[in-house]
Amino acid sequence: VEGQVTSAIQNVLSTDKKKIYVVTGHDEQSISDSLSKTLEKMNVDVQDISLVTQKKVPDDCSLLIEYGPQSDLRDSEKTVIMDYLKKGGTAILMPGYVEKETPNIDEILDYYGMSIQKGIIYEGVGHYENYLNWIVPTINTDADVMSKFGDNVVIGSSQGIKEQKSSSLRNGLKLTDILTTSKQSLLKKDPSSQNTDKEKGDLDGPFATGVYAEETLDEGTTKLTVIA
Repeated sequence: VEGQVTSAIQNVLSTDKKKIYVVTGHDEQSISDSLSKTLEKMNVDVQDISLVTQKKVPDDCSLLIEYGPQSDLRDSEKTVIMDYLKKGGTAILMPGYVEKETPNIDEILDYYGMSIQKGIIYEGVGHYENYLNWIVPTINTDADVMSKFGDNVVIGSSQGIKEQKSSSLRNGLKLTDILTTSKQSLLKKDPSSQNTDKEKGDLDGPFATGVYAEETLDEGTTKLTVIA
């Protein structure tokens, strides 16, 4: 009750209500009820959006989320998202493991100095109970975007994120690891394999499973968080 009252007061007093748009149209994952209720109590308006029918991300967008798409973005959708980010937009991109190629999603990541290491990470230490593919990554609380996190984070069936060298990034773009695995982790190229030992083509850790990209622009700051 106290939370609802506080939320109502904030809603009356605040003239700057935040709005989150969640991309649809690619069999994405759904935002959980608990997160939706938390955002509602914070007076954050969450709305689905199909970028197929949009020429641009709406001007009132505080945050754009693409959560676990099972297919690639269309060319027009990629253009809309890129235009939004290049003008100082804020987004969270969470590409899930899919068999098919996703060149348009890959192009967005590449522009911000990243690529997905395809496969599923098995964690030698720091995994959830007996599930080696449910990792409990190390949180970089020194990063401003993660400074308020105090509890563990559990990620199921995570991929790795490969970053370009700092020297090859354009001026103004900075990458920060926010979630990482241990040296004992392993990326399995064939997720269907029942062998938890290293096989041909598998990669040794550690891996970044979360990366925060920030780019300073003349008209603002782009903020892109990628969780693999």
